[in-house]
Amino acid sequence: MKRAFCAVILLIIGACIYGQNMPDAALMNQLADRIGLSEEETERVMNIFQDTESVMQEANLELNIFKAQLARLLFSSDVDMREVEELLKSSYEWQLRRQLAQIRRQVEIRKILGEERWVQYSRLLKALEQRRENQQPPNR
Repeated sequence: MKRAFCAVILLIIGACIYGQNMPDAALMNQLADRIGLSEEETERVMNIFQDTESVMQEANLELNIFKAQLARLLFSSDVDMREVEELLKSSYEWQLRRQLAQIRRQVEIRKILGEERWVQYSRLLKALEQRRENQQPPNR
């Protein structure tokens, strides 16, 4: 039971850490060309990524710390569930910060692009990121 609980908690934390990362300049230029962004629009989108990236990186770091602390707590055969609960409650604040930054990023970019280009952008970004992941070694 404890192992299943630990696995579920670690999966939840891991799922919250996953998200849209800041695309590099080459990827952004490729996206901009494909969906017809002007230089000004491309700059605005990159600024949005930069503004939200630090918040998301900090949240990821904090969540990694919580993940390690949780693993340490659950290592013992005598787990203090109050400590686990407090740790999880503390991690929720960082999850919220990260998700809010991610949502702010998506909303602001969507406003710049409009609905039609937003759909193209989302599809292309996912496809390009998936292609990049497939080219990386499996033990990242």
